[in-house]
Amino acid sequence: ATQVCMRAATILAFLHGVSLGVLWECASMAVLIAASIVEYSLGTLSMAVVFVGIACGAFACARQAQLARPLLSILAFRLSA
Repeated sequence: ATQVCMRAATILAFLHGVSLGVLWECASMAVLIAASIVEYSLGTLSMAVVFVGIACGAFACARQAQLARPLLSILAFRLSA
């Protein structure tokens, strides 16, 4: 019974991680689309302000889930690519 619970917990933890990754990718696409719309309509400075605001919001959510460090690692990897 304990082994079954451990497997279930492992699977749930894996699915949680996968769902967070998918949500992050969706947020990333939303940021890119929003940035394009704002830049087209309001200019580059407004786009930068909106982008930083959305990024700070995503970081705050990740910090609540204790995922701030992995989020920054992903961000660093993305920026270095």
